[in-house]
Amino acid sequence: MTIARRLTLLTLGFVLVALLTGCVVLAVRDYAHVRDALELKATQLVATKPEFAAAVRFSIASQLNDIGSEALALSPAVKRVRVFTNLGEEVLAKTTLWATGETAPMFSTLREDRSPLDTVASDRPSDYLPPRLAAFAAVLQEKELTQIMPVVSLVDPLKDGIDLADFAAAAFDPESANSLFVVGYLEITLSRSVILSESLNSAAISAVFSLVLAALFGLVIATTTRRITKPLRDLTVLADDVAAGRQVQTVPVSGIGEVRQISEIVNGMVTGMNRQKKSLDVDRKMLNLQVDRRDEQLSQQQKELAEAKEKVSTTEDRLRHLAYFDLLTGLPNRRLFSEQLGLLLRLAIRNGEQLALLVLDIDHFKRVNDSLGTEAGDRLLKQVALRLEKSVRSSDVPHRTSDKEALMDLSRMGGDEFAVVLNNLPDERGAAVIAARIIKALEQPFRIDDNEVAVAATVGIAIAPRHGKTTEALFRAADTAMINGKKQGRNCLQVYSGDMVISNKERLKLENELRKARERKQLIVHYQPQVDSRNAKLTGAEALVRWSHPDRGLVPPNQWIPIAEELGLIGDIGDWVLERACKDLAELRRIGLDLPKVSVNVSALQLNEGFTRRVRETLDRANLDPGSLQIELTEGLMIGEQEATVQLLRQLKELGVRLSIDDFGTGYSSLSYLTRFPLNELKVDRSFVLGILESEQKAELVKAILAMGQSLGLEIVVEGVERVEEMDFFEQHSVHCIQGFLFSPAVPAKKLHKLLEPGHFENSLHMLRQQLSGTQTGVDMRIEQA
Repeated sequence: MTIARRLTLLTLGFVLVALLTGCVVLAVRDYAHVRDALELKATQLVATKPEFAAAVRFSIASQLNDIGSEALALSPAVKRVRVFTNLGEEVLAKTTLWATGETAPMFSTLREDRSPLDTVASDRPSDYLPPRLAAFAAVLQEKELTQIMPVVSLVDPLKDGIDLADFAAAAFDPESANSLFVVGYLEITLSRSVILSESLNSAAISAVFSLVLAALFGLVIATTTRRITKPLRDLTVLADDVAAGRQVQTVPVSGIGEVRQISEIVNGMVTGMNRQKKSLDVDRKMLNLQVDRRDEQLSQQQKELAEAKEKVSTTEDRLRHLAYFDLLTGLPNRRLFSEQLGLLLRLAIRNGEQLALLVLDIDHFKRVNDSLGTEAGDRLLKQVALRLEKSVRSSDVPHRTSDKEALMDLSRMGGDEFAVVLNNLPDERGAAVIAARIIKALEQPFRIDDNEVAVAATVGIAIAPRHGKTTEALFRAADTAMINGKKQGRNCLQVYSGDMVISNKERLKLENELRKARERKQLIVHYQPQVDSRNAKLTGAEALVRWSHPDRGLVPPNQWIPIAEELGLIGDIGDWVLERACKDLAELRRIGLDLPKVSVNVSALQLNEGFTRRVRETLDRANLDPGSLQIELTEGLMIGEQEATVQLLRQLKELGVRLSIDDFGTGYSSLSYLTRFPLNELKVDRSFVLGILESEQKAELVKAILAMGQSLGLEIVVEGVERVEEMDFFEQHSVHCIQGFLFSPAVPAKKLHKLLEPGHFENSLHMLRQQLSGTQTGVDMRIEQA
């Protein structure tokens, strides 16, 4: 072994020992870090669960169990979780499987005489060892690390008469509380051996890093020693090359003494050899120059020929792509898809097989274009196409071209309409499975810039040859099924049937009649009063548009309002309703009838830049003050750019118009309405009123909605009240503005005159009070008899 190698190995040994020592230090530090991080997570678990205090105070088993499970899931090192009341009574105990049966220390032993608000940490030996780490834990003498943290609340748990509403109110208005009370304690016990095992991962990484670093040091040391001995190695190589006639260049003279002299002699020999070679190289270079020039000319001609061929091929590919593929999504267009569908259809009929055509349309896509712009709509279509490609498995693909990127089973037919073809189907259930998977794939919201857009799709399915033996017939059947699905409520799949043709003709007739409804003065406005149950006075009335058809009678709004939105008629109809309601209110006041305000429902499609101006002009024409008008906003308001919507609503609020959120608690309604929009009123939807007296769960939900609205200072209106017991329920919770059949259905403007006469609802309210009193008395008598 050479001296250079010995020095390299010795130095490398010292470096390795130093690095491994550092690894041990890092492992100890990582153990402390993992332990502290777990204790911090446990503290944060208590701090981020405001409902924890109520769960401990009222011993709500489900919530305690959920929090206990969440605490056990913090880390594999958590072996036991217990919850105690402020008096030390255990209300929850959860233990990992391997620690089941271990006797846990008493609460008083762990807390000792510490202050109630102190977090107590302790450790003690344990005989229960983790199964997979039994030998490891036994060597390290297993200990369990226990931390007991107080669960605090702004509500005094010892106060008489407190309930869940007190805890909820304190969470919504923490500033109203003056003191902090201990409701209970959370104990989390950790296994020291498990924590050590987790920290060993980082120690192993440090060891690997140390070995790599040692290898780098060894490389540096070896390189240094090689440089020291380089002159001797170079001289040896130089002598071998000269002897073999390979060396044609002199080398730099390095080294000292005899090494330098030998290098100069060898360089002299190389110089002489080079003089003789140069004379031979000149002739060879002249010959090679002629050959290279000829080769260059040939290469240039071949390059030009290849470029011309590539241009022709690129042009052909581009023309083919323009003719057969959609430029926006890159999917096959209707032309290419129809050609491929015709081929597959002929093959299916010849082989006696079934083939399915799926036509899907994005529901309410026009809203996205109207709210966010066409550019955002194009980006949404691209994302939809990508998601559709992923949702259709390669096993479902009936045909592919040589272009590997072109999916021939999926096509964009135009606009927001796509198509999928499935061949060799055993039955139509397979097509329904694929359609359901497509619908589910599109249910997740899309991200367009800073907006989250939720869309859905309606899928129509046609089966060949049963529903058609040509591409035109198959497309017609699938389109008919898709249109029928939209009428059934959208976001669904429909398989074609012959009855749909008749239904579609009926819808087309309805659309044509709706377009002429305003011209023929078939649209009318009815008004449903809103009554204060304390004094029987009208606080306002909601304007509801009705379609009085000469043959069909009053067409239900749910049958024609969605059609009006699809046809783009809802904006004109909404403006007409606003104009009619303001004129009717002005007429009522002119003849001396007092109606404080009128509420008008507004579609999200009406809320554009000119809406505030139209409202102001309408009020001016009717000579009404802005406070006489209340705009009721629907759930469609959540679609689109919320910042622009908030700005528009603030403009309406500055104008003096009142704002109400209609049907709160359904659809897109959320707490963000109440915190971001400048609202005056919250309307509880009729769906929450139905069954409120029979369902305790629904009653608690309504109580929470009422408490939330009242805490934000919003006026509460309940619609759909039909029973005196329902009115009594809301009165008990300080809600007195009632709208529903209990007082009156929606009536024409002329019939509203009688309802506005002084004292009209006083007799009705008095009778309702007597009815309620009689009902309650009857109940009391039945209880006494029992």
